[in-house]
Amino acid sequence: QPSQHHRFKSDQADAILLKALPGVEKEEEDGLLDQGWKDIKPNSKYKAIFYDLAKAYNEIVGELLISQGQGQGKDEYGKDYYSESGSLSGSTGSSAADKLPTFFRRKGESEDAFYCQAPLAEDPDSFRVVVNPEALQECSSDIRSKYGRSQTEDGKELDFKPSLTRCVVLKRGFWNGLPVTKMLLQPRTGRRHQLRLHTAILGHAILGDCTYELGDSTMERKTCNRMCLHAHKLSIPLGYKKTK
Repeated sequence: QPSQHHRFKSDQADAILLKALPGVEKEEEDGLLDQGWKDIKPNSKYKAIFYDLAKAYNEIVGELLISQGQGQGKDEYGKDYYSESGSLSGSTGSSAADKLPTFFRRKGESEDAFYCQAPLAEDPDSFRVVVNPEALQECSSDIRSKYGRSQTEDGKELDFKPSLTRCVVLKRGFWNGLPVTKMLLQPRTGRRHQLRLHTAILGHAILGDCTYELGDSTMERKTCNRMCLHAHKLSIPLGYKKTK
């Protein structure tokens, strides 16, 4: 039952208790929880309920993980970095840029691994997502002008969200004569276009990404007619276990 929905177990908490589903009769609950997403999605009432429950569940799990010291750590300078839940340990919101540099490595990890921390915001009037200009201060002028912006076209302040990606270089080579790098990208947060923008501000947009490629993309268009971003694995942290 949703009122006793066991998902998280630890020494400090045996379960996450969710309130009864709002606006749903008790008789509906069992049948509703047995339905797949394809059955839920066409029903606006059930769809809204599931979105609200998922948001509440993620927030509770994130708080429990942080309180137990899971999914968080420090960089080589002793500063807190993002937890697996997508929050800064002990910090949230716009202070993220003050806690971490845009690009950094963690002591003890492979030299091929590094992190990109750049807050992102969605512009309601544009398809493209933008980067907080403060995170681009050490980047080239081309990157700052193409990807950084703090306001909408009509002057409204954008709402930037903390965003963090772990990047691992797997292989270097060539694609139709063009030098390329095969990367493993592990998002620690889930912002729209996060992987595409975090690689773009490195100066190396994903091959075939016509939205965020820097400068003249004629060569990329001739060598690849699709974006080379592939989903490898989805892992959902549930306490000390992971559903994969």
